[in-house]
Amino acid sequence: MTIAVCGACGAGSAVHDGGPTPTPTLTPVGTDQIGLGFGESASLRVRYTDAAGAASVGQTVAWMIVATPPVESDGGATLGGGHSTTGADGVATVTVTAGAAAAQFRVRAQASGAPPASFYVTVTDQGFVSFVVVPAAVGDRPTARVDVLLYADVDCSALHAENPAPSPFPTRTFDGYGHAATWSALAAGSAYAVLGRAENAAGTLVGDGCIVIAPAQLLPGTEVHLALPIVDRPPALAPGYAVTSSLDAGAAVAAATAGSGWQAAACPLGPAQLLLDCALDELDGGDPEDCVMANPGPTALALAALRGAADAAGCRPATLGLAPSLDALVMDALGGDGTSLRAAAAALPSTLSAVALESTLGTSDTLVRARFQAGGASHAVELLASARPVVSAAATETVSGSVVTIADHGFTLRFGDAAREVFRALLWDQPPDALGSVLAAHCASVSAAGCTGNCMVDACTKGAAVLAARLGSAFRRLDAAAIDFRLAGTATLVDANLDGKAEAMQDGAWTAKLLVGGAWIDVAGTFSATAL
Repeated sequence: MTIAVCGACGAGSAVHDGGPTPTPTLTPVGTDQIGLGFGESASLRVRYTDAAGAASVGQTVAWMIVATPPVESDGGATLGGGHSTTGADGVATVTVTAGAAAAQFRVRAQASGAPPASFYVTVTDQGFVSFVVVPAAVGDRPTARVDVLLYADVDCSALHAENPAPSPFPTRTFDGYGHAATWSALAAGSAYAVLGRAENAAGTLVGDGCIVIAPAQLLPGTEVHLALPIVDRPPALAPGYAVTSSLDAGAAVAAATAGSGWQAAACPLGPAQLLLDCALDELDGGDPEDCVMANPGPTALALAALRGAADAAGCRPATLGLAPSLDALVMDALGGDGTSLRAAAAALPSTLSAVALESTLGTSDTLVRARFQAGGASHAVELLASARPVVSAAATETVSGSVVTIADHGFTLRFGDAAREVFRALLWDQPPDALGSVLAAHCASVSAAGCTGNCMVDACTKGAAVLAARLGSAFRRLDAAAIDFRLAGTATLVDANLDGKAEAMQDGAWTAKLLVGGAWIDVAGTFSATAL
């Protein structure tokens, strides 16, 4: 069913509480498309009716040629007069005469109280053709309005469905697909483009399509039949989305903890083993404080002989022969602190590796919080409410089909600070930097476990400080002074109700990087998003 053909249709009604109020109308009699050869003339006729639909007799109708460059030109055309009067049938007439040049223009008729009526005039010496174009849906979006626009000597690449350029030809408008848009009296020597656009009931553009008709297809006197595919447009992005991301920072955590002692600390006797390594190294004197014995003295050698060799996993044994090993005795001496440190070390990789990141995404991507879990407990690090310098970064979003691509952007995540907060909240109620003093508090017992006369108290105290620095180095590697976290990703847009707007994103994948010790480490991630 055709809703409107000419630009004047429906423009003269005002809506009141009781519905539309009838107004006078001015309607072309016959076709609104006129084809003329050079110097030829044609009569244009309009019927003027009052608000009740009766012919208005003796009323003045004003006529004028309208040609808006660069699309239109009058080619020297003239009118037989600027005014005419309606007769007994309400019809007023004027003559239009073509000039000696190809032209495309409109003749506008105006009368008091009525919307104007337009005739579309083509002047050529190449003959005329007609088009019958049927728009067809490619997709399943509900559509309430389909517009079909015609252009001469314009390529589809220059036309934009979002804001179509004015057309010198009448726009054909329908309430759905499958209706024929027709144009007649078109110059056969021109190229044409046909633009289709579909809107839903809310007026959102949900589909478009364009076809080009070359001059070689247009033989004078023919009627060309064409199908116009109108393809569903990608869903429009919402102004903002709540984003939930799952990041696997395992590689970054492994890079940070490498060589720091945390892996050995997770051994059954790990805290004792590490403390002994550092304490015995301090007994040497004169060699680097690296928790590795070099040229040990008699006391260090005697104590080392009570330990037993490390296994393939790097863990020291609990027994040596039939007796407890020195590591087992020192572990007992550390008591609850040793047990707590071992449990923290065992849980540290998995706790820091699995990051649930909450953010909001629009023109900017803003970090809100990061959540971590250990056992049945969880802890949220508030990022937006922190002193981190950059938690909101511009994020360019590009939509192709149903896929949105989010360009690379960076933040100051300060993962080291987050890791310290999580360590104390979930793993052990001690900051990593304080582990030296915690372990050193047991040095008297540690020394007594290995020898008499406090032979190892000073070495244990110094070794505990060195060990704390080693363990703390993992967190320091996660510190950075500049941008230390980068994200780029893709996701599939979801328009479940087919209204042309993406209410969600699914199957999101991040390509993320975390700065660890000055080197970028890849971080795998997935995400989903819901419109705010």
